[in-house]
Amino acid sequence: MGYEDINDSDFNDETSVEFKARQRRTAASVKRLDKYYEEVYVTFGNEVITLNLYGSGSIGTRIRNAVTGDDANVLVGSSNEDLFFKVSDSSGRYGRQHPLVLYYDSPEQFENHYLTTINQNIKNQWHKKKNAMSRRHIQG
Repeated sequence: MGYEDINDSDFNDETSVEFKARQRRTAASVKRLDKYYEEVYVTFGNEVITLNLYGSGSIGTRIRNAVTGDDANVLVGSSNEDLFFKVSDSSGRYGRQHPLVLYYDSPEQFENHYLTTINQNIKNQWHKKKNAMSRRHIQG
């Protein structure tokens, strides 16, 4: 049984640059179809930076990491939701009628993503709550 050489010009005339451009266009199309995805432009110093925000759906759907868009094996509304740092973006950008709910692995991940800082007491409180939940999961 033979194989086809993907480097054979008769088989594949597309260059790697063209392939990568097609991949980017496909990814952009998929993002536009995602009602919980937003691309936000913020000014940071003298630069305009693009933030990709991956929101999560309603109760019963899987939590999605706000930075990566990866699904967690945890449902929105479950007690395990507290393992994530939750932020509600109520800016109403792009005519959004409901807040975009964002879940982060930690307050520090949120700070890095949004290029901001939050009160140390809030971070300490969240870490304390998460550590207590983690201990309960290990014991129970």
